[in-house]
Amino acid sequence: MAKNDTILVESILEERQKINHPSNDVGEVFELFSNEQIMRDYDLCQTDFQLANVDGKDDGGIDSFYVFVNGILLNDNLSEFRYPKTQIELTVILIQSKHAEKFEQSTVNSLYTSIAELFDLSKDNSNLDGDYNKEVLAKRRQFIAAYKATACNLSNLNFKFYYASMGDVENVGENTIARAEQIKTKMSELF
Repeated sequence: MAKNDTILVESILEERQKINHPSNDVGEVFELFSNEQIMRDYDLCQTDFQLANVDGKDDGGIDSFYVFVNGILLNDNLSEFRYPKTQIELTVILIQSKHAEKFEQSTVNSLYTSIAELFDLSKDNSNLDGDYNKEVLAKRRQFIAAYKATACNLSNLNFKFYYASMGDVENVGENTIARAEQIKTKMSELF
């Protein structure tokens, strides 16, 4: 992140901490701010950000997990959701946010391990090797249900992974970039 951008973002985070938006923890404030910026092209409210939040113990390196069908965010209302009949686009967005001065390879490593398992549809939630919290598992079930429900008429399947940090993208290590490429390869193998 450019020097002046860093100063600007830090001042925004400080102001949000003062008003507890969403708390006074800078990591949580940065996480929400990152989500708002990454998801700004979607019409999301604060409740949507909260429902997408899977952060916490056993989150598999994922802070936020979004599943969209034709631009409509799926939530807990899967049984009521009316899937389109044609031209269906299914989009999955995973976000990891770290209020840190650089991008860390361990973060991308953790994400790689998780996606290799979470998006392997041959595994049931009860047979996963990693420990995942109930929110991650619920989002995984949500994706699988949507994927199966739309498979016959699916026009596009998109996976987007974001890693937000205060670090400068010009200084991302080669190993971190290589691991990100492995994520792309793994998703191509799975889908």
